[in-house]
Amino acid sequence: MESGRLPRIHPNDTQLGVPLLSPQHFHPESYETELDIPYTTPTLDQHHDTNKPGAVIEESVHALGKRRRSRATSDYTRRKRTPVACQFCRLRKSKCDNVRPSCSFCLQHQARCVYGDVAAPEPESFSAGQRVIMEQLEEIKELVQQNRCQNLPTNCGIDLATPSSTPGTSPATVQSGSWRGVGNPISQQHQEKDWLRPSSLQRTSLTAFRCESFLKWPVFRFINQSGIAQLKSFVSGTDSRSTQASEEERVRKGMNRVGEGIPEHAFVPLCHKFLVHFHPRNPVLDGEQLMRHARAVEEHGLTWDSASCLVLLACALAACTEPWFAPPEYSYEMENMEIPNPPSETETGADAYFLAAKMRLGLVGYGLEDIQCLLLACIYEKSFLRPLQAWFCIQQAATRLQARLQQSRDKPRNAKHEGPVNNVHLEQRIFWSCYRAERELLLELDMPSSGLDGMLYPDPLPEPPPYFSDREHDDDRLGPPNPNQALVEERGWCYYLAEISLRRTLDDNLYFLYERGENHWLQDTSRLLNQYYQAAEQRSMWYYYLPAVVKFDEAQRADNQFAHGLQGRFLDWHELTLRPILYYILHTSPGSAVSPNHLQLAEKALGVCVTLIVHLYPLRRHGGTWFILRRIFSCSCIVLGVVLHQARLIAPPRNWRSIIEAALRALKAWGNEASDISEMAVTLNCMYQETCRLADQSLR
Repeated sequence: MESGRLPRIHPNDTQLGVPLLSPQHFHPESYETELDIPYTTPTLDQHHDTNKPGAVIEESVHALGKRRRSRATSDYTRRKRTPVACQFCRLRKSKCDNVRPSCSFCLQHQARCVYGDVAAPEPESFSAGQRVIMEQLEEIKELVQQNRCQNLPTNCGIDLATPSSTPGTSPATVQSGSWRGVGNPISQQHQEKDWLRPSSLQRTSLTAFRCESFLKWPVFRFINQSGIAQLKSFVSGTDSRSTQASEEERVRKGMNRVGEGIPEHAFVPLCHKFLVHFHPRNPVLDGEQLMRHARAVEEHGLTWDSASCLVLLACALAACTEPWFAPPEYSYEMENMEIPNPPSETETGADAYFLAAKMRLGLVGYGLEDIQCLLLACIYEKSFLRPLQAWFCIQQAATRLQARLQQSRDKPRNAKHEGPVNNVHLEQRIFWSCYRAERELLLELDMPSSGLDGMLYPDPLPEPPPYFSDREHDDDRLGPPNPNQALVEERGWCYYLAEISLRRTLDDNLYFLYERGENHWLQDTSRLLNQYYQAAEQRSMWYYYLPAVVKFDEAQRADNQFAHGLQGRFLDWHELTLRPILYYILHTSPGSAVSPNHLQLAEKALGVCVTLIVHLYPLRRHGGTWFILRRIFSCSCIVLGVVLHQARLIAPPRNWRSIIEAALRALKAWGNEASDISEMAVTLNCMYQETCRLADQSLR
């Protein structure tokens, strides 16, 4: 792979648009792997037709009339050679059964089976020396092809090609060598035994991505105090003793509420609320099974198994989840925008349910429901701005999932069931939900990975259900019929799959843009443009294939929660790809020649930062609140950096003071329950006050 180039994979690998909603519409014959070589079916002139009357007898008589061949002849030697594996099996180092015209391994992976003796027959006129040279050339060719396959991105890289000229159509899919499964994974009878082997791609620490990296930008050298510039992490830099004391106080209050008793009549209503407001965005469990568990708990009481733990976690998340409301239209006049203090964990009543569930988390194993419990616990901890506690939960979920996958790798994937629910569908959702949650925390905390992100999981995306809500509602369903619930579930699944696809693509963008740090951005400015344009092509294609139910207008706020969430992710993606160019403009020497393209993109980066702050404002409690607060801090630092820019190549926003003050209000409001967010607010306020002082001096 050329240095600085993003990996290339076809847009249909993201499975967005219609294929994303209906993977059963995928036809294996429409796929060609990168290793495919055209195969031509032999004609009757090349092979004898043994089905013709008398063909076998004629061939036998002809053979009896021939003289015995000498062992020294080339014909005899070539005819007695060991059967050679097909090219696809040789490249994959797999055993080939040499079945013609297609071996079983190629049939399994819908690949074209090509044998070397058919594609390039050996001329009988070759001498022994020439044959040796040809064999050596074949070996060299095989080694080159193997190296090329090993250099392909083997983790989760997605690149998007140019859309078809006809709107609504999608080009043929080119499957990456990293992903083994094509089409419906349940229809595949066998899988390779090494599909769980770790990926060779090792992720590096992307410190330039984190919000703490802004404190070391040279543009802030005039305002950074001695202690600010050396801060490596707001999470690890806070006082551990005060954090531990607040945690002990929280647990003590929660245990008192648990001792008072949990109202048993609330299990079913809260689980119903969970399925209506929370589950569509994170469909990691079976809703009908959850309602059965809730009714069993309401009738027989809580037990110490994973079913009761799952019910308690669903109730805890439902207690702190608020219905989504449409925010006002974009307004860049933020002086009067206030953020109310969010309700505390005790005020919502979620702490009693969560602590009761936490007492059961130590008893879970590595079944699907056990991993679901740990995954929901991670989301709950993130909702209350406890990233380290969330990290512990997702690590447990990821390692237990790996143990489960390793144990079941030799079983046929379509034969694994637990009760009435097919395990494969739940396993897909759990895997990709764990992957997404771990990757988000990894980028912010710089903690060691569990190894889940390096596994070559065979299913590129979770498979959505064949229907959303067209079944009759019964006692195990969500309750009374709701005509809007079908649309909510459909939008939720489109959001879920689109977000996983974006997460995978963004990970590779960050790897290529941020791996070498800020100093690399100043060395080759032309490469910055090329990398941005490649990332912009990926973003455009991702947006092009978004389903209509979650598509948004870039210039207006989305009208539903799923499109609104994807719109924020899209803006975040845009800012991250523009940041290296803005860094170059802010730190170029005064008087240096600057390309108009660089300057135009830097101005666009500033506009995206301001729009992102407005879009994320106001905040509500959910699993992404902590990440949003860090993004608000990052965008605020960029605005301050433009104000401090001495060369004045970019004009700061007219109302930059009100923008920073609005960001400070958000950080202070949520900093009451998280020490790292409180420290972030103090740091930003210090930077803001010093920037205002320097800006006022420059105006005199």
